[in-house]
Amino acid sequence: MKLTQKTKTIIAISAFLVVFIALLLIATFCDLQISKILTKHTLPEGQYITNSFYPAIMEILGSAPVYLLVGCGSTILFLFFFRDQKETWKKCISVIFAVFGILAWKKFLEDTVQYIIEHYALADDPVVHTGSWYGAVIIIMSIMYEAVEILALNNIKKETMQKLVWLAVIAYITALVPTVLINIVIKNPVGRIRYRAMNVHPDNPLYGFAAYTPWYVAKGQWLSKDEMLLLFGSTDALKSFPSGHTSSAATVYALIALPKTLGKEKDKKWMLPCLICPIVYSGAVAIGRIMAGAHFMSDVLVGGTMAFVCAVLSMEGFLYKWDNIKSIFRKASSFTEIKKAEQTE
Repeated sequence: MKLTQKTKTIIAISAFLVVFIALLLIATFCDLQISKILTKHTLPEGQYITNSFYPAIMEILGSAPVYLLVGCGSTILFLFFFRDQKETWKKCISVIFAVFGILAWKKFLEDTVQYIIEHYALADDPVVHTGSWYGAVIIIMSIMYEAVEILALNNIKKETMQKLVWLAVIAYITALVPTVLINIVIKNPVGRIRYRAMNVHPDNPLYGFAAYTPWYVAKGQWLSKDEMLLLFGSTDALKSFPSGHTSSAATVYALIALPKTLGKEKDKKWMLPCLICPIVYSGAVAIGRIMAGAHFMSDVLVGGTMAFVCAVLSMEGFLYKWDNIKSIFRKASSFTEIKKAEQTE
């Protein structure tokens, strides 16, 4: 017997809630213990920045998807509007998206270089930070990358490009909504101290491990930036919850919309990679963030879940027109309608 759309939707939502709540409960009671286990060989006592290869790589490249997908989405929207020769206003909009694409590449390069410098102890190098050549090189490379991306995607047929517009919109939502919520709305009011900050002065009663708080306790920014810089050598010590890095990595969940946009949703060769790859990648980054001492399990769980929910909801709204959600509240008035629903599945 085939499951109806309503049954499938209820099962999917229930499974998600059960898994999320179970993991959140584990994190709530075991956050500190999990971090101690995973940082045992990657973060020596008294150290704020890890030099271990895996967590360092996850910190350097972990947030790349948010920039790459926004950049790719911007290029798709640029080409979509630019190809319309009749409307001048569309040309203007296309230029805006081209600029967004360049800015996405610029942010990607700047973040990557910043983390490389951080992990290789070059943070005090004035040439890297103040040299005018640095900014110029970043801008030139960003423009070049955007130009290459435009040329690479320019051969896509108009019909396919129109379909990919929805993927671009979903990528934008998946990338920007969690980023704004995490970095502007949540992190500062919560003010959760990072594991690696406590690791610098582990026995101190004020900002050592005694300062640990669970994810649901909000303390705000209880140390000034000058105090954090003096104590830990960083000004982001109180921004553990949620994990922005994991949320950025989980932007790859937008790829689950790719098979649907291209009409390949029933093709396992498309569906499985677009589902498995985001799970594996975001999970790998999440583990790397805990190993770096940058976040606790609850931090990465909530950060990654925020991006996942944004991807699923935007896909449901733009591609399925909320049909799956509506099916939950739809009542079949007769046995005939129930059989008809089963046959259409």
